[in-house]
Amino acid sequence: MAISLDKAEIIAIFVESVLYGIFQVTFAACLYILIYKRRTGRLNRPMLWTAVLLWTFATMHIAIDLRRMIDAFYTYRDAPGGPIAYFSKISRLTHVLKSAVYITHTCVSDALVVYRCHAVVRNNTVTAFLSAMVVGSAVAGYGSIYELVHIPPFSGSIFDTALAPYITAFNVITAATNIIATVLIAWNIWYINRQVSQLIGKNRLSPVVLIVVESGAIYAFALLLLTAFYTSDNNAQFIVLDAVTPLIFSV
Repeated sequence: MAISLDKAEIIAIFVESVLYGIFQVTFAACLYILIYKRRTGRLNRPMLWTAVLLWTFATMHIAIDLRRMIDAFYTYRDAPGGPIAYFSKISRLTHVLKSAVYITHTCVSDALVVYRCHAVVRNNTVTAFLSAMVVGSAVAGYGSIYELVHIPPFSGSIFDTALAPYITAFNVITAATNIIATVLIAWNIWYINRQVSQLIGKNRLSPVVLIVVESGAIYAFALLLLTAFYTSDNNAQFIVLDAVTPLIFSV
C-alpha cells in the first residue's frame, strides 16, 4: 500500500534519529580505537579525519531533516497544500542541500571502501576499476543535483523522468561498488586465514570475515531496497534514504 509523502517524512526522521543515536556510539568507539588503542605509535590521520568527516555529514543531514520538519509542520503548515506541498517542492534549498550532503557523504564512504579494498587485495587493476565506479556514482549523483536546481518551482517530483536516470544510476553503482569491494575483502581475508590455519592450526580471522560480510550486506541491501522503492515511485524510498545516511558508517 502506498504511503503519503508527509507520513513517509515523519517515519523517516524517526528511523534516522534512532540509527543516528546508534551511530554516535559506533563513532565514539571508532575514535577510541583510532586514538587510544592503535597498535603503532603513529596515528592513522587519514582514517581519523575520514571518520570525523562522515560524522559531520551525517549530523548535517539529520539537522537539515529537522529543519525541514519544523518548516513543513509549523512554519508552512497553514500554507496552501500544507506539509505535502512543502515536501513536494523538490527544488527547495533545504532539499537540494540535503541531497548534496547525502551524495557527498556516500562518495566519501565509497572512496573509503575502495581504500580498504586496496589495502587488503593489493591489486591495482581492481582499485582502478572500483575508483572509476566511485567517479561514475559521483557524476550521476551531482548530475541529479544539477537537475534538481533547474526544476521549476512547484513542478515535477523526485520520480521525474529527468531525475530518474541519475538517481537510479547513483544507487545501482554505489550498491555494486560496495558489494564488489566487500566480497573481495572478505574472500582475501578468508583465503589468508585458511593458509594461516593450515600452518598453526588456529582459525582466528573468521569473526573478521563475518563482520565484513554482515556490515557490507546490510548496507548493500538498504541500497537495493532504496532503488526498488524509487523505481516503483513509492514514497517509502524517503524512509530508506534517511536510514542509509547513518548506516554508511557501519561499512
